Amino acid sequence: MEICDSLFGRTNHSWCTSGIFGIVSRSPTLQYFQLKPKQPSKSHETASTEKHNLEEETLPPRYYCKICDNPVGFVGDENNIGNTPTVSAHMNPFGFVHEIFTIRFVQNCLFYGTPNSAESWFPGFLWVHCICQICHSHLGWAYFKPDQDLYQFVGLRREAVKQ
Repeated sequence: MEICDSLFGRTNHSWCTSGIFGIVSRSPTLQYFQLKPKQPSKSHETASTEKHNLEEETLPPRYYCKICDNPVGFVGDENNIGNTPTVSAHMNPFGFVHEIFTIRFVQNCLFYGTPNSAESWFPGFLWVHCICQICHSHLGWAYFKPDQDLYQFVGLRREAVKQ
């Protein structure tokens, strides 16, 4: 607890009082910490199942890349853009129809290409390709305002992601 006092000036942190951290060695100028190993009280299989169930209960549903299962967004972050509904179908100049849904935030994705306004499905927005950070499969398109560096939303291809 004196470690918490010296670091934070108080000991009312649950991880300080519960003993999650332990001292490995100590010198006048440096302090080293290591997580105390938790003693298994249940079988590995039961603990693993309980951990998996806890993760399912606490994390909101997510979207994943269909190719590599990389998590790319959260269900519930979908949004309408102007008069366009969240889920819409668009045809590219080559005649391919893409059913997409618009989502405000993505993660574990890379944006590829020069922002382009040609054939944009959302007037007033520039687009670049959105690809999976792990397997580089094409997930959709990220849309930018012409005067901004941060994307405004992403149109994910329904055939490229799963829940």
